[in-house]
Amino acid sequence: MTLEPGLQATFRYTLTEADTAAAVVSGQVPVLAPPGHWPWPERATVAAVVGALAAGVTTVGVRVDLDHLAPSPVRAELEVEAVLERVAGRWAGVCRARG
Repeated sequence: MTLEPGLQATFRYTLTEADTAAAVVSGQVPVLAPPGHWPWPERATVAAVVGALAAGVTTVGVRVDLDHLAPSPVRAELEVEAVLERVAGRWAGVCRARG
């Protein structure tokens, strides 16, 4: 497998009390805390490209741009998807993740 646009991965997650703004002290309500979901796009991105990378090679996130559009309550079923949009040179790829 080669690193090329179109590689993708999806995973699902059920929101728990530990993921809420109240639990991580970034707010006072029992809904998804924005800092708590930053690793999820990275997780999906790694899963999307891992089979196209040489042994011992991985990805490193260098930029995160998230929009928090609506509150997600405890027990919400969340889905995060990453799609490799382009490969820009030997070392750079751009994955779009949504959730």
